[in-house]
Amino acid sequence: MAGRGAISPAGAGVEALLKREPILASELVSLRAPETRCYPVLRVDPKQPALDRWAREPRLRRASPVAVYLVEAAAQALEGWTRPADARLGIVGAFFCGCPAYSRRFFEQTIRHGQSAASPALFPETVYNSPLSHAASILGIGGAAYAVVGDDTAWLDALRVGATWLALEEVDAVLVVAAEELDIIAVEAYVAARWLRPGAAFRPSEGAAAVLLRRPAGDEKVDRIDAISPGRSYRNPAGARVAARDVLAAFFPELPVFPTAGHSWLEGIARDATVARLGIIGAGYLGEAFGATAGWNTLRALSRDAHPPVGNDWIVPIWGQNHQISALKVSRA
Repeated sequence: MAGRGAISPAGAGVEALLKREPILASELVSLRAPETRCYPVLRVDPKQPALDRWAREPRLRRASPVAVYLVEAAAQALEGWTRPADARLGIVGAFFCGCPAYSRRFFEQTIRHGQSAASPALFPETVYNSPLSHAASILGIGGAAYAVVGDDTAWLDALRVGATWLALEEVDAVLVVAAEELDIIAVEAYVAARWLRPGAAFRPSEGAAAVLLRRPAGDEKVDRIDAISPGRSYRNPAGARVAARDVLAAFFPELPVFPTAGHSWLEGIARDATVARLGIIGAGYLGEAFGATAGWNTLRALSRDAHPPVGNDWIVPIWGQNHQISALKVSRA
């Protein structure tokens, strides 16, 4: 791994992911009952210097917030890499909701005022690939670009795509990024799914995570993502328990497990499946941002503040909240 980056409600940079202080929740007013309901969420501060530096970037002036988060995390991941002039750099992005803020604005105008009100300026920003397009242009990424869509485990699919490109020598290095933005229409969907309900600790979140992957040179000592488990799909809580058991039993059962369930509806299942193997991470709750949360947990597991019982190897479970459960193995240099 040649670089890493993150933007989260805790702040900018990988170091911010390790903060112990609880993050103060803000509130989004309900669309369905604006007079009586609002929902707690964990937001990225849009005025922090790390994001303010992109305010004058022409491609990002009208871009969705998810594009700004993605570009910032990717730029951080590139900072420590001396890129050869002829290097082939690719990018893979993982998304769950994509660009809901601009999607809602586009369709809201169309539904309320007719097709003549459909904004040609907004429409390009509604598609999943648009943040990657901005990142490729701004950061000079001339190689392959690809987007995958799914729950938390889309992060692993993006890592697989990047690893495949490296194995086939299609690229010399690849940025793997995951990003989410908050919009009330997505939060209303989480409420409908009963992920966010009165008394629940679940907090919708936003931000981005990025890693720069390349092939190590000779016996170079670097932090590594060594393996990715095949995902186990499920259809109900009972199936999720079976999937969790299968992933953790068949995939390096002797290694410690990094705590990653957060406060999703899978928290109890994760605790039952991993209680005997859990390591320790002294950091606060960052909320549920799906692929971005999976990326943050991967970066946390590689930090020196994470303590497995023995050694420097972790299993990092990825608890997909509506599709599948998987895991990856990371090794610290």
